[in-house]
Amino acid sequence: MKTFTFHMLAGLLVASLVFGANVAHAQAGSLDKTFGKRGTVTANLGITATTLTAIEQSDGDIAVVTGLNKTGFPGTEAFALIRYTSSGVLLSTTTASFFTNGNSIPIAAAVQSDGDIVVAGTTSGTGPATEFALARFLPTGQLDTTFGQGGLVTTVPTGVFPSVSALLVQSNGQILVAGSAGSGLRKVPSPTILVRYNSNGSLDTTFGEGGIVEEPTLILAPTALAQLSDGSYLAVGGASSEEFSSTGVLQSIVTPETIVASNPSSPASEAIVSQPNGDFVEAAVVGNGFQKTAGELFRFGETAVLDSTFSSTKFTFGGQKQNQPAAIALQSNGQIVVGGDSGLARFDSNGILDTAFGTGGSLATTFGISGVLIQTDGKIIAIGNQVNTETGITTLTVTRYLGN
Repeated sequence: MKTFTFHMLAGLLVASLVFGANVAHAQAGSLDKTFGKRGTVTANLGITATTLTAIEQSDGDIAVVTGLNKTGFPGTEAFALIRYTSSGVLLSTTTASFFTNGNSIPIAAAVQSDGDIVVAGTTSGTGPATEFALARFLPTGQLDTTFGQGGLVTTVPTGVFPSVSALLVQSNGQILVAGSAGSGLRKVPSPTILVRYNSNGSLDTTFGEGGIVEEPTLILAPTALAQLSDGSYLAVGGASSEEFSSTGVLQSIVTPETIVASNPSSPASEAIVSQPNGDFVEAAVVGNGFQKTAGELFRFGETAVLDSTFSSTKFTFGGQKQNQPAAIALQSNGQIVVGGDSGLARFDSNGILDTAFGTGGSLATTFGISGVLIQTDGKIIAIGNQVNTETGITTLTVTRYLGN
C-alpha cells in the first residue's frame, strides 16, 4: 500500500511538472487566458462605430481608441477612449464630440512622451466630413482641458470632403496630421494635406501657410509619417514616398536620413509601418487564385525602392479564402505582426513567416482586426469589431495572444 501510494504521488508530481511546463511554454499565438474572459473582452459600441487601435499605458493599462454611437441614429459617432486594466477589467469610457449630434470619426492615434493620448480624425455637424479633428486625453482617460478648447481642436482645410490618414507626435510636443481633400474642380488634382500643431493645440504658423500645407503629390493621403534627423518629414502612401522640409516645403527628391519619430501603426485603409532604419513595410492584398485573395509583405527604402532581399511570400490568415491585411506592428526583436479581416500572422524581420506562431505562422479569428498592439512584455493585442446585421449594433472585441 505504501509502495502504491509512493508511485501514485510520484506520477502526480511528474504530471504536474509536465503540465506546468506546457503552460509555461504555451505556443505563441495562443490566447492569453489571464486577459478578460479566456483571452477576450467585449463592449457594445452602438450603431456602426469605427474601431481603431490600442495603446499600452506606462502602468500597463490598455487604452482602446474607437468610435462610439449610443444615439441609435447612424452618422452620430463620437471619438471614444475605453481603458482596461492589464487583465482586461473595464476602468473608464470617455467620449469626445465636436458638434452636438454631429459625426466625429477617429482615424489615427498616438501617445505622447508624457502619456497623453492624441486622436485625430474628421468631424462634421451633419453629412460628410468637413473638418480635421483632434482630441487629447490624459493618461487617466479624461479630456485634457489645456489642449485647444476643452481638449478639442478642429481645422478646416481648403477643398471638399477632407479626410485624415495619419498622425505623428514629435518629441518636442508638436503634432503633425496628414490627410487629403478633394480639389472641387475638374482636372485639378486633389492635394496632400499636412497640418502641424503646437503642444497646446494651436496651429504652428511657422509651418506652411498658417500651419497648413496643401500640395498635390503622388501619394495623395499618406498612411505613414516619419520625422527625419534633419527635421524634415517622410510621407508614405502605397509604394510611393515624398519628403517635406521642416517648414513644410515639398522636396524634389527624398534624401534618406535617420528616423527619429514615426507613427506606430497605420489606419485600416492601408497597413504600413516604418522600421528603425528608415525602411517601411507594407502589407497588401493580392490575388490568390479564382475568387481568392491573400496578403503579401513588401519592403521599401525611404526613396520607395523595393527591397529585393526581403521575402515577399503570399500568406493567409489560418487558411481563409479571403484575406485583407488591415493593421501592422513591429516587435522589439524586429518581427512583424499583421492583422486583417480574418486573423493574425507573424513574420521574421526578413519577411519569412514565423512558423512558431499560431499554425504555420498565422491564425484565424472570428472578427476583423483593425488594430494591433505589441505590449512591452511581448504579448499581442488585436482589436476589431463585429456587426450584428439584423440590429446594426457593433461589438468591440479585444483579444490578447501570447507572443513567446
